[in-house]
Amino acid sequence: MRNAILGSLLAISFAGFNGDVAPQPAIAQPNPAQSSPVTPAIKVKLLSPGTGDRQVLRFKPAVGTKQLSLMSFDQTVLLKLAGQSLPSVALPLVTTSIEVVVTKVDANGDIHYQFRYPEVDVAAKPGVQPTVVEVMRSQLKSLQEIRGSFVMSDRGYIKTARFDLPEKLEPSTRQMLEQMSQSVNQLSFPLPEEPVAIGAKWQASNSPTLNGITLTQTSTYELIDLKNGVATLNLQVEQQASQQRITTPAPVLNLQMQLKSLTSQAKGQSVLDLNKPFVQSATLSMESASEMGVTNPKTSQEIDMSMQMTIQLKFQPK
Repeated sequence: MRNAILGSLLAISFAGFNGDVAPQPAIAQPNPAQSSPVTPAIKVKLLSPGTGDRQVLRFKPAVGTKQLSLMSFDQTVLLKLAGQSLPSVALPLVTTSIEVVVTKVDANGDIHYQFRYPEVDVAAKPGVQPTVVEVMRSQLKSLQEIRGSFVMSDRGYIKTARFDLPEKLEPSTRQMLEQMSQSVNQLSFPLPEEPVAIGAKWQASNSPTLNGITLTQTSTYELIDLKNGVATLNLQVEQQASQQRITTPAPVLNLQMQLKSLTSQAKGQSVLDLNKPFVQSATLSMESASEMGVTNPKTSQEIDMSMQMTIQLKFQPK
């Protein structure tokens, strides 16, 4: 049972990076080749307008604008089962390129863009089992077949999303890719309605449901530089979740998981070129701690488990 628990947790934790890059309204998982409307449940509150000349921040990319970014994702997991510490689990280093192209800009400022993952790679690290590298590489290569499109407001709110997934996928792989494909949605930043200057701070709050867990999420942004339409932001994110049932992304394991508590803190910095639809560069460090109970329905035996995750995420122009 221990191996089954570990496999389920790794699936949850790996897919779970989506919601920790930057908060956006959660998108219901769409069926392949179908559009999904998004209701912007996020609330943005200006805490301080900053000092000096103020200006309104809005995304204004031209039709045909193309961005190619490189994302790297590194993660380590520490587990305790029934009070017993397990060896730390280091996952392979995942790198993927993300291509975004603006196809249309509406009169109201809404931006239509398409995205794809041209390249995906999984690299070994010290302490990572070669079989884990090969399995993840095989699964994540399917990302290259995903195509998608978004409609985003000029303030960074995703209004609709569409994902086209390969038809022939195992259910667990499909679910993981659906979750990962939504990471693009997490890479637009909610901008304040009011004009701001250097030193401005604003806060965004929402309650997204990510990987079967409903979170209370609060993010604080600070504008530390603004030149020629390029904004540099400091970012802090806090997440909390109360007791609730978790739906595992790998139902074949047939485990029942009950979350008891979850807290996450993240900090980083991002550079936004407001003439482009996608983050120009970003770094993020996250630490997360959770407590849960895992039950095998065949035996009704519950095992207490705690998990600590550290995540390093980086985006840069390619």
